Amino acid sequence: MDRSTEDLGVLYEVVISSEWDAADVTPTTADRKDRLEADAASNVPYPWIAKLLFPILWIYSWISWRLSEGIAKLSIPDTWVAFLSSGIPWRLTVSPFTETGTANTCVLAAVITEDSVEIRHSTDEFATSREKFSLRRNQYPMLRQVVWSADGSCMALADSSGDLTLYDRLNADSRTLKVSKPWLESSRLLRQRVISNLLWLESSSGDEGVMLCYADATCTFLGKNDEGVLAESWKVNCRTTLPRLMKGISSAAYARNQNIIVLASTICTRVDEDLNNPWFAGLSLWMVADEAPFLRPVNDDNMSEAQRARGLYKRFAKAADGAIKMAFNEDETELVTLFLSGAVAVWQVSFRCIKLRRIWTVDELPRYSQTTRSPGKARARTDFRHPDFPVDVQWWSNTAIILCQAGGAVSLLDITGRELVNISHGSFEQFSPGCLITPNLAEKFLILEQNSTGKNWQRNVSVEEASMTGDDIGLLSEDDDNAAVSAITEVLQSFGMANDKPVKALQKKKVGNSYRLNCFQTASPQEMFTRKLAEEQYGEALVLAERFHLDTDLVYQKRWMKSKVTKISITDFLCKVTNAAWVLRECLTRVPDNPDVARELLMVGLRLTDFTSISRLNDNGTSGGGGDGFHPSDSGDLQLTLDASTLTPEQHAMIGHRRQLLRFENILSTYEQILGGGEKAVRYFLAEEYTEMRRKPPLGIALQYAHKCKPLELHTLRYLHHAELADYWLDILSGFPETCPPEGYQFLVPSILNGEVLDTQHAAPRVLDWCWKGSFSDVSDQESLAVKENLEALQATLSYRGKLTAEKLQRWAENRIREIEHNCGLIENAKQMLQVATAKQVEGLDGLRDELDTLSALVFDGGQTSLSLFDLRLLSNRQILELLDDKKNFPAAFRSRMLPFLRRCERKQPGAQHQLLDEYLSKLSTDPQETLDKCLKVFQQSLPGLPEPAIPSPGEAVDLAIKCILGCPRTDQLDQMKAILQCLPSRESMPNGDAAMFQKVTRIQDLIMCVEFAEQFGVQLSVKNLRDVQANETLVVEFVSHILQVAAQKVPGFTELEWRDIYGRYVKICKRVFLSISDATVVQLFTSALLSAGKNQYIDLAAKFFPIQPTSAPSIIPRAIPGDSGWIVHNRLSTDISSKQLLSAAKEYFINADNWKDPKIKLAEKCLELESSLKTAAGTGKLESGLVDALKVLHALGVDASPLDLWTSEDRFKFVQQVLDVKVEAYRHPDRLRELSKMLDLKDLNRVTEAVAEKAFERRDYGFCRDLCETLIEEKRSSSWELCMKLAAAEDFTDIAFKENMLLVAVANCPDDNLTDLAKLRNRISLQRIRSTQKFSPKLDASVEPIAKLILDPCCSSVHPSSSTKTQPLAKTEKRLELLSAISDPIRGSGLEVLVDGEHRSGSSAFIDGVLVDTALSYLDVDVGLSLASLGALTVKSTAEKFFDAVPPTAIIARLAAYFYGLEVVLRESPDSIENALNLSCHDLLARAPRVSTKNTTTVQLLDLFSKYAQTFSSRKASATGTTSVTSVHLKRPSPSTPSAATSAATVVTSIRSLLKGVDEKKFHANAEYRKSFLLRAAATRDPTFLHRIVDAAEEHGVDGWEVVAANIKFLFTTSGMSVTEVETFLGVIPDLIARLKARRVDFISFSGLQIQSHMTKADIDMLVAYSDFLTDIKKT
Repeated sequence: MDRSTEDLGVLYEVVISSEWDAADVTPTTADRKDRLEADAASNVPYPWIAKLLFPILWIYSWISWRLSEGIAKLSIPDTWVAFLSSGIPWRLTVSPFTETGTANTCVLAAVITEDSVEIRHSTDEFATSREKFSLRRNQYPMLRQVVWSADGSCMALADSSGDLTLYDRLNADSRTLKVSKPWLESSRLLRQRVISNLLWLESSSGDEGVMLCYADATCTFLGKNDEGVLAESWKVNCRTTLPRLMKGISSAAYARNQNIIVLASTICTRVDEDLNNPWFAGLSLWMVADEAPFLRPVNDDNMSEAQRARGLYKRFAKAADGAIKMAFNEDETELVTLFLSGAVAVWQVSFRCIKLRRIWTVDELPRYSQTTRSPGKARARTDFRHPDFPVDVQWWSNTAIILCQAGGAVSLLDITGRELVNISHGSFEQFSPGCLITPNLAEKFLILEQNSTGKNWQRNVSVEEASMTGDDIGLLSEDDDNAAVSAITEVLQSFGMANDKPVKALQKKKVGNSYRLNCFQTASPQEMFTRKLAEEQYGEALVLAERFHLDTDLVYQKRWMKSKVTKISITDFLCKVTNAAWVLRECLTRVPDNPDVARELLMVGLRLTDFTSISRLNDNGTSGGGGDGFHPSDSGDLQLTLDASTLTPEQHAMIGHRRQLLRFENILSTYEQILGGGEKAVRYFLAEEYTEMRRKPPLGIALQYAHKCKPLELHTLRYLHHAELADYWLDILSGFPETCPPEGYQFLVPSILNGEVLDTQHAAPRVLDWCWKGSFSDVSDQESLAVKENLEALQATLSYRGKLTAEKLQRWAENRIREIEHNCGLIENAKQMLQVATAKQVEGLDGLRDELDTLSALVFDGGQTSLSLFDLRLLSNRQILELLDDKKNFPAAFRSRMLPFLRRCERKQPGAQHQLLDEYLSKLSTDPQETLDKCLKVFQQSLPGLPEPAIPSPGEAVDLAIKCILGCPRTDQLDQMKAILQCLPSRESMPNGDAAMFQKVTRIQDLIMCVEFAEQFGVQLSVKNLRDVQANETLVVEFVSHILQVAAQKVPGFTELEWRDIYGRYVKICKRVFLSISDATVVQLFTSALLSAGKNQYIDLAAKFFPIQPTSAPSIIPRAIPGDSGWIVHNRLSTDISSKQLLSAAKEYFINADNWKDPKIKLAEKCLELESSLKTAAGTGKLESGLVDALKVLHALGVDASPLDLWTSEDRFKFVQQVLDVKVEAYRHPDRLRELSKMLDLKDLNRVTEAVAEKAFERRDYGFCRDLCETLIEEKRSSSWELCMKLAAAEDFTDIAFKENMLLVAVANCPDDNLTDLAKLRNRISLQRIRSTQKFSPKLDASVEPIAKLILDPCCSSVHPSSSTKTQPLAKTEKRLELLSAISDPIRGSGLEVLVDGEHRSGSSAFIDGVLVDTALSYLDVDVGLSLASLGALTVKSTAEKFFDAVPPTAIIARLAAYFYGLEVVLRESPDSIENALNLSCHDLLARAPRVSTKNTTTVQLLDLFSKYAQTFSSRKASATGTTSVTSVHLKRPSPSTPSAATSAATVVTSIRSLLKGVDEKKFHANAEYRKSFLLRAAATRDPTFLHRIVDAAEEHGVDGWEVVAANIKFLFTTSGMSVTEVETFLGVIPDLIARLKARRVDFISFSGLQIQSHMTKADIDMLVAYSDFLTDIKKT
């Protein structure tokens, strides 16, 4: 952006983007030396060598380093090195770039700290770090160089050691490249390896890379190799081309558009204003080429002139000057340079040459240090440490530059004239010394500054305080100890006395540093003005406002807002604001902390709203006055000149503000009077309190003072605002906290005299202002309306508003007393309020006084602290009486609190005292938790003769005593009851008409006597419960019986004399208390208790009351017992009752006995003996006696039965069974067992015979068992059929004829469900008889493969899958062949005829065939030969299909079926050659059977079955082995016709029916669901051919074929019983069907999850793995 000096200049602002706190590290000289010695000592392998050679090597190394350093000084001056070292350790660089996908140009800023690189973005004003890379710490961070790529994607950073780090911002990656050192590579001198500049070059071919310019005039270029990684491409030594007057390279600049480089070299002369040749200034122009030489100098005439400057001085002269900073402008046509001598030059650069445009020496540059200089050592301006020395220069525009000086001053200078002119209105920005600046980026640039003083940030810091001193220059020059350490370490390594480990970092002192990133950007006058105000630079802001015609009110307003409110600030700031509305608002809102200042501020507002000012308001609402202050109106009453009806809204508002100001002034005066006025008001004035008062009307202030308990302030307020507070004074008094003692504000309570309320003194009313008088009184404004609304809202909450009267005061006093007690519970305050009201002559509070006295007694004496007057009113008198009770000291509480309360109640309501006592004592007596002690105390306070008894009437005392005794539910209050009766008046003292009352007392005494009798035997009973028992006859009997039972069980027992006394008292109680019990019942209960006591002497005592005949039982006549007193009983029981009691007692003793040895058995026998001596009916007691005898017999037989079990058992036959089980030979004594059964009262004695027979059979005593069976059969015991069946099935019992008879009995009496088992048993017995009568021994050739070999085949011994692991022993081969031969010949086998005849006698042929099929199935797992033999005995051979359908269709079963049907066909056609048929091998039999030609229907049917299984066997064998069957079977079945090619539904059903029986053809065609279900069930097959047929049939009938295959997969992996190998072999045969599943894999996977996997929970691991592999193969499709 071009600017000229004629412009107004650049207005700018500095924005702080970010700040850091860092720790700078500065090594000390002592640390360096200590570290050097420590490293030298640690690196030497032998200490004695170190002591000998270390001084010599040190001197040698120091001398060599010194010589090398001296030579290097010729080309690299110390001043340049010191200048680089004087900068801050952080680096700053920027790069503009275009965002991807947009046309927005943004700026990236990289801040290089000690250990990281932060990338910041201009979108957020560089405030936050977008990216951050870690960085290796560098020993000299101020020597680091950094450069951005053209697109801003990469950044290269070179450290002081010469290593280059490349940061890829797009990939968030960083790589460190080791770059080879310059030609003096072996030198470790810092000045030799300093990189003076870093450039990012772009060649014409599009390649880009980084060029490193070293201080020794060497340039190295790093370009991208074939792998896209930066690597060293070429290296150029510029010293060979440059003239000799040019030394090392100090700076470089790159023009990207022209592809040229300007190198600045150090020179031996100083640059001055007479400079005309750029080569003499150290500037050379170079062109970048794509081929060697890659860096070519641009020769011109000036170069030739520089080359001619030869001479020894030029060669060996020390470098003194050179360009240290260079920058191209935006067009790359001009170059600005900053020289080491402080000169600034501008050059015109073209492709061929460089021309000087203008140069300014250091003396011609602006000087700003005079304004910021601090005392210190004076320095020359040519010294780079001088505050005015330029340290950096950048372009602001094509006509202006940015100059940064050493003192931190940054300014914008115009370069179009001969002199540099400040274009920012002569101003500059002061930063910390040594700050860094960036080029201009869209009218802004960045400044990075450092504060190393440890103080707060300040701009005016002298450069002497922040820059390095003269002694510090040696850190990077000839006194650099680190360089010496490096050189010495190198020498030690050459001698092998030091290892290759790097020298550790020196100890460094940490100094607190902070960094700040500032943004220097242009700004408009308004922005500048706003910034000045924000920085509180009011003078400059006022100047800007006056110069650019801005609003000066903002300055005064800001100063007013920032300053404290005083009279001076009011005059200097507020009164100078021209905005009258703003001033008025401040007068209304600001509250000073001084009353005089506050009044002055209010006066300003009142002058602003006086009559004259309001009348001058025009229609726009602006005042005609200026901003030179406001003065009061000099006019008098000017109401006639202004009509109140024509006021504008602005005038209305001004009048409202005036009224509000007047109210504030009135409140201020009141507040001063409340504070005490004068100096006290000034001392105690609080702005917050005054502000709070201004917001409220006087009524609100009064309420606030009342709430804060300030009676004196409230008194003053009432005096000043009496008219506003008089009607609400009682509500104000109610505002005092209830906790505040009423004595403190009693002077505020009004008094009553002669029924009228006395008025109080008050001040005279205030004079009204003009805004409240005349026609203006009707003017309404918002402020007045708001105040009125607030006042009305406050008044609406008050309860006593209106004129104060005596009745209202009396009502207030009563409510106030109740409020004090209710809200805070302070009864003392309530009493004080009552005293204050009484003193003020308030009447009608006597009832409230009584309530307070009662409440005080309850709270302070009764401990009812939570009780209130409100709660007291809700309580009844009885409840209050209970609360007055004291559990710890009831007598004192009754005398001091309860009796006075009762008397007060009696005075209020006659009879209330007796009623309350009745309720109170009744509750006490009926409470089970309370005793009668309190009742006793009450009656003791009512004894006759006392002056003031609690119960004055004797009749009332008796009634209350009886209620208390009868209502008490406790059993431990007999003593208290007796004491209460003693407190009652005697019979002599009672009136004559109270004899009935004395009888009541006598009955109560009898009840107490009965309770004492019960307690003697441990029976606890209350009088109340006894009264309840007395009313119910049943309960009376139970109660008396319980007492006697307890007495009889008491330990130790009683003597006869004691029992006589007990019996007498017992009879007396029954006659006086239990009148409902008869004399017989009394004796019966007594004897029952004696009998149940379990003692012999008590049973003898009870016998006194039984009618026992001495002649019949002389041994049980009652005899004298110890302590016998000759007790003769007159009332005896009847015989029946006596018998029942004795039998009942005997039963109880028997049941409760543990065993036959229990003493209770003796007691039971004694009771039974006594019962037998009575004259009772025959048969009584027989059962009990029999059970007692049976218990003894069972013990003798070895069975210890429980008496309880023996008595309660429903079936006592189990005890007989136990005897048979325990006693081995007991079954040999059936008579004794029958006798035991009679004792046990068993009715069916034959049951004992059956049990004995069963036990004999179990002991294998078949002879004894046979005799018992004959006995049972003779007695026609139908239940003995099972025993007969067992005996017939016994192998050791050889009487076959008797077995057959037993079977006949079993068949005749057994249930129908057992006929099949009996038929099998009968068949077996018949076979046994056949074996015993006939012997058939055919000659068989065992060398061939006959059926014998089939029988012996191990694979056939367990054809069922469940028996695959069984190893059943096989019967002898000859016996099997004999049996098979006998059965397989239905014509010649006589044994078969006998068997068939025997079977026909008990059932049909179908029944026989069913039995044989079941027999074959049961023998299949045990003996295949017997299974075939059973099938051979079938009357209809085709019935064998039931057998083959019931077993799994394996290859073995198919072979067995083919053999069986083939054998039947051959035998049927050649019945005379049984031996030949049996000797045929399986191969020959399968080949011979199809050649049989016959027309017999049965034979044809067998031939079909044979063909079916022969074909199945051949196909299964072929599929299992992968080859064709060895046996080639040609089926030739004579058939009348050949089936058609098209398979009909009937054919399909017929073919399927051969495997799955029970198909309903009609339902198969009509019902689709039935058809689908049928086909899916048929899919459970192991035959691949049949599975294909099922799939084809399913698709013809609308069922998906994959569903059939899925059902078959489910069968194979779950219920087929096949091994994993068999399943995998089967799946390999049906690849076409598996392809159907893969085509519908989604449906099959869903089917697998629901139907297959849920049924494989119990499968073995191999099967699970196989199915998992199969399912994975399906999913991969």
